Amino acid sequence: MSKPLLIPIFYTMCIFGLSSIPGNSPVDSIISYHISPSLQNLFHIPEFGILAFLWMWVFYKNKSSFLRATLYVLIICLACGFLNELYQLIIPGRYASLSDSILNFVGILLGIAVYSSFTRIPILTRKLNKHN
Repeated sequence: MSKPLLIPIFYTMCIFGLSSIPGNSPVDSIISYHISPSLQNLFHIPEFGILAFLWMWVFYKNKSSFLRATLYVLIICLACGFLNELYQLIIPGRYASLSDSILNFVGILLGIAVYSSFTRIPILTRKLNKHN
């Protein structure tokens, strides 16, 4: 397994790890106390944007076409988001939410868009490809 592939896999595991925190645990209480639920929901956008960006980096740098990389990323990230919502059904104090899924999707699209814009800027392209 290549090192770049480990990065989005580890990040995906972190997403599921954070989703494993029960809704009524002391850790969740600390987070909930300091951050409003509306703002917590908006964290889905950067969370899944970063995930999509990392998967785009893996697929596109491995010489997949942009369209093929985008398709792979959409499938993987949407599956992660869907499975994460289902997973939360079995975690005490957590629940699945359509609004979370929509925010995940928005984040995925933004992550792909940001990666796409980075690959069009020469200096950023060199930095992204430098890690081959």
